Amino acid sequence: MMKTFLFVASLALVMSSCKKNAETSAKVETKADTISVDDENAGYEMNAEVTTSENYEMFIPDGYDLLAKAEGDINNDGISDLVMVVKSQQEKADEMPGEDVSGRILILLTKDSKGMYSRAGENTNAILAKNEGGAASDDPFEGIEITPGKFNITHMGGAAERWSYEHVFTYDKAANAWFLTEKNTGSFSTMDPTAENMEKETPKQFGKINFLDFKL
Repeated sequence: MMKTFLFVASLALVMSSCKKNAETSAKVETKADTISVDDENAGYEMNAEVTTSENYEMFIPDGYDLLAKAEGDINNDGISDLVMVVKSQQEKADEMPGEDVSGRILILLTKDSKGMYSRAGENTNAILAKNEGGAASDDPFEGIEITPGKFNITHMGGAAERWSYEHVFTYDKAANAWFLTEKNTGSFSTMDPTAENMEKETPKQFGKINFLDFKL
């Protein structure tokens, strides 16, 4: 009888120990899952690794916020894509950025038939900084527009003498890339804004420039 009692007690002790170990293991796995999903820093680390996502915000780099975005078909496949500009979180709305503030980034995202975005390219030299519009100018970045197979970037700045830049990039299916196909430069005096000087350039003037290599 005593042997039976000792055996049952030992068995109960072993089962209790196994149960605690299983619970501890389950808690560790849950905690790890929570960190990977909910922890802000971990999320941003994953953003750097993401290749496809149905949420375009997953492609915004750590330390940056969305400044502007436009939707449209940039690669002529009949599906609406997205072009966005992001700015450093150190860039404040009510002050000019210092030299230590990171520049703006233009990011191209193409979408497939399943609604998943993929990073098609990015450029850190395509968008002027907030303080590059001239002494009496506000933010020179005006915006992005998309037409089928194309996207264009517009800037405007200056003081008494105003200037504007429009750069048009067109999709090349054979190269699966976007190239600068048009540059429109304008200037006018605030004393006579109707007398605007416009100049149009094409690859005949500036050569073949891939979006990835473009520098404003």
